[in-house]
Amino acid sequence: MKQIAIKLIIALLLSLILFLSWRFYLQYEDKALRKAFGLLKEEKYEQAISIIKSYSDNNSIRAKRLLARVYAFGLGVEIDITQAKKLLECDNNEECVPGKEEFGIGLDHDSPYGGEINKEMAIKWISYSASLGYSPAQKWLSDNK
Repeated sequence: MKQIAIKLIIALLLSLILFLSWRFYLQYEDKALRKAFGLLKEEKYEQAISIIKSYSDNNSIRAKRLLARVYAFGLGVEIDITQAKKLLECDNNEECVPGKEEFGIGLDHDSPYGGEINKEMAIKWISYSASLGYSPAQKWLSDNK
């Protein structure tokens, strides 16, 4: 009985250590991606993209979303819709809602927030989002005919 209790305590301690390590990593990632976002705003694209790619290459969902926006808006790179869409693929990720990010990119193209308003790109992205089954995009398209 005593050995089982000791094994249980060790397992709990290891779980706690893994949990705390993961939380620390996420905080570090958040800080790095916030820095990269700031660099994008300052138009220091090369530095920003380098940071974002390093996390994206390690399968960070947040980094992939940010890098997709870099390609979708051509921030320091040529606009590459194919690359942006590829980065936004959900690949059975529980955190990902198919079409949600694509819809956001479309809305950004339709507002001054995304730079110059580009209705054509907005409709392309929102239509793509709707094709992925994202109901707010489908509603937007029906409301904005």
